[in-house]
Amino acid sequence: MDATKTSGFYVRQQRLWYNKRVKGENMETLYPITLSYTMPAGTEHSVVITNEGQSEDEYHKMFSTCGYDVAFCVE
Repeated sequence: MDATKTSGFYVRQQRLWYNKRVKGENMETLYPITLSYTMPAGTEHSVVITNEGQSEDEYHKMFSTCGYDVAFCVE
């Protein structure tokens, strides 16, 4: 997996965990985010995620479609 494309994801996940657990901040205030990746056929896919439930659904769809070694970006 390309660390340069996924590093934003890991940084954001750590920030989400910190804000939720340590600061008690509402997770919904951290959205929207954009998830982008390349489909197996080579087409670019990008989706705006507006809440935690949609986030789980979109990551599941990405991994089931492209596999766990897919390079992706979260902004």
